[in-house]
Amino acid sequence: MISFSCTATIVDILPQYGWYYIACTRCKCKLGRSDTTLVCQRCNHENTVGLIKFRVELTVCDKDNVATFVIFGDDVAKLAGRKAEDILEEDVQGDDNGAIKNHTTPECLLDIVSRTYKFNIQLKAFDFTSTRQTITVTSIIKEIVDDEDSVQEEADDALCEDGSKTCEDDDDVAINQKKEKSPP
Repeated sequence: MISFSCTATIVDILPQYGWYYIACTRCKCKLGRSDTTLVCQRCNHENTVGLIKFRVELTVCDKDNVATFVIFGDDVAKLAGRKAEDILEEDVQGDDNGAIKNHTTPECLLDIVSRTYKFNIQLKAFDFTSTRQTITVTSIIKEIVDDEDSVQEEADDALCEDGSKTCEDDDDVAINQKKEKSPP
């Protein structure tokens, strides 16, 4: 398993994968349907009702690369400023039959497009064998407001193989020198 931080700009929200899922009340994993109830695919707990949780796939880019990130639950709620169940409840209340009327991406999620964030990422063996490559975000550290913050963040995250901030490699020395010259 590999964990690291990266700074990336959200380019698009991928609506074809939806923006929420129905989660187990015990372990928060996705529920499947049986004949009479909802069953957790992980812990096999039978749920008569599930929790509505965010699951959003985003296209992001840094200076050189494009990737697809998946963000779950409270991290999406922080970005959107709302909880998934509140958004879905508004959709249901707006329909006379109690059905979900709007399957499109909510406006509060579309508002995060073009914003830049520092993300914590964790890559597992599954991420390298999957036919559809997505990277799971474990947390969102903060929004990056301008490019100077981004350069400083990258310099702060640069570590040598031995864990120190000072390295012999020319590229690492350049990063360390840039960091030393940057105003506090």
